[in-house]
Amino acid sequence: VDGSIEVNSKLSGTPDLRLTLKDPKLLQNAAFHQCVRTTPWERDGVLSFCPPDGMFTLASYLLMDTSLQMPFNFNGKVTMHADAGKVDITVGPKLSVVGTDNKMFIDKFTVTIRCPASIVNATLMTQYGTASWNDTEKVIVWSVGKVMAQDIRLEGTLLYEQSPEGNPVVPEERCTCQLGFLVKGLAVSGIKLDAMDTHGVSYSPYKGCRLTTQAGKYDVRLA
Repeated sequence: VDGSIEVNSKLSGTPDLRLTLKDPKLLQNAAFHQCVRTTPWERDGVLSFCPPDGMFTLASYLLMDTSLQMPFNFNGKVTMHADAGKVDITVGPKLSVVGTDNKMFIDKFTVTIRCPASIVNATLMTQYGTASWNDTEKVIVWSVGKVMAQDIRLEGTLLYEQSPEGNPVVPEERCTCQLGFLVKGLAVSGIKLDAMDTHGVSYSPYKGCRLTTQAGKYDVRLA
């Protein structure tokens, strides 16, 4: 997981901010903005800083934990039979995660299936979103959009190219799949803010926090 803590500061004067995380150990492998004081972080695990004006990256981090759980279920299967290939993809929200937080939702969900070069066409069926075949790039693109509170499905048939003898050429390569998505209200890194204390100013500023998870290169295996 490649993540960051972004700050948008619109404070007047010279405020002194102290940001406390619920689990600061998650930021052990992190790079901090030059305004962050190293001593409070190393001693107490607290991000103490005087923010510059506007947007800036307070911290960027990299987590190598492969056990991170996404808030959706994905099951994909592409089977190459002797006469044609069959595609069966199912996507649905993980209700144990999404169902407990009405502020969380999954949006801009896309499924891109890269097919072998010997696939010449695909017949696709879905009742949710749009699915299309790109013959130039040999990919199936399923644009889902928002993933609601039920499982949705894509089914399809892959057509093979023909040999000089007129027989279908069954691909030996496997299809691969990449997902795109945007999850509002969730940080899969597990990093959560605990408190933001303000010192050095006489007013009470507005404080808010938004969590977002966005897919970079998220590849999944197809059975």
